[in-house]
Amino acid sequence: MQVIGHYSGGATLNVSPFATITSGNTNVIKVLNGILTGVSNGVANITLVYSGITNTAAVTVRDPGFIDNFTVNQDYLANGVVGTPWHGLYNPSPATNPVPSSPYVPLAGSGATIADANISSNNVLTIASSGDGWENAAAGGFFLFRYVPADFQMAIHVQSFDVAAFNQPGLLARAYSVDTNGNIGAPLGLTVPNANGTNDLGEYWVSFCRFDEFGIGTYARRNIDSAVSQNTQPDPAPADTNYWLLIVRSQGTEFDFYKRSTPTDAWRQVPNKTHFSLAQFAGRPMQAGIMAGAWDGANGAQRTVRFDNFMLDVTTGSTLQIAKAGANIVVSWPAIPNSILQSTDSLKPVNWQNVSGTPVLGPNGYSLSLPQGVGPQFFRLVQ
Repeated sequence: MQVIGHYSGGATLNVSPFATITSGNTNVIKVLNGILTGVSNGVANITLVYSGITNTAAVTVRDPGFIDNFTVNQDYLANGVVGTPWHGLYNPSPATNPVPSSPYVPLAGSGATIADANISSNNVLTIASSGDGWENAAAGGFFLFRYVPADFQMAIHVQSFDVAAFNQPGLLARAYSVDTNGNIGAPLGLTVPNANGTNDLGEYWVSFCRFDEFGIGTYARRNIDSAVSQNTQPDPAPADTNYWLLIVRSQGTEFDFYKRSTPTDAWRQVPNKTHFSLAQFAGRPMQAGIMAGAWDGANGAQRTVRFDNFMLDVTTGSTLQIAKAGANIVVSWPAIPNSILQSTDSLKPVNWQNVSGTPVLGPNGYSLSLPQGVGPQFFRLVQ
């Protein structure tokens, strides 16, 4: 929640740190350092006081758009994501790296040997893997994801994990491209020029994980053109017990990181208030989900992690673009697999129908040319 001061002369300033922000119902919403945390579904009045000026807003808490508590049996290594609400997974090994067009060859002995929900342990996702993970040019960690068109909130609870060999379990939000063979998920460097103004196969992503060795605790990273920025926190493990992790993407380019100890605690920013503002991600869809990185080298030693209570909520939808082309219009949207374009002539009453025709997939997403009608047309994208 923010308080924006408007000054004579036209200047504006975020004065939230100097405001008092309170919740009228802490059973619905808790407030900590200006951060609102939904505790249960409902409505709470949030009051903001700054310099004698008071404003109250009614804020609604609802269920997230996607949750997985891992209560349904699924062997991801045997069956992939078939029959699940997940969109894809990568399990790199020396024999094959499933990341399209990735130049990275995983270490000997890499890959998950266990990746299942509600089988190895009840109500959890269990991953046992070896090798390396995600860092710089390395694209060798297990990754279970959904495609997200724009802004989102994503959270996970790390129930338990082996604290050894740089084990780094947590969340990954990876931007991607489309390679020349039409494969979705290729490194974003194919379409985003690097600092030298050229294209390559560089990896672009943001992650947040536990890293309980060397007194690190929580670990926010950004990886731009396969060059990582590491941000350790002054909350060393094992004293820090905040195993609930949250990434928030806003305005397409802004990333913030939060943690908590229990599901009823208020979310708090990581101690050094890590914030990434990354222009490379503007307008880009992402693969958002759960990552594992054993980082035990090429000896094949397994490191295990157990997750539960995953949440993903899309806070802004996909941006459809419409351009006129002669007597036609061209509708375009991000490269989200299995997305469906729908249209209706009216919103009252509404009658959404799938748009006929085969979209063309290019480096920046899908496009479809349609004849321009004589009346209004409304479009939406569904997954």
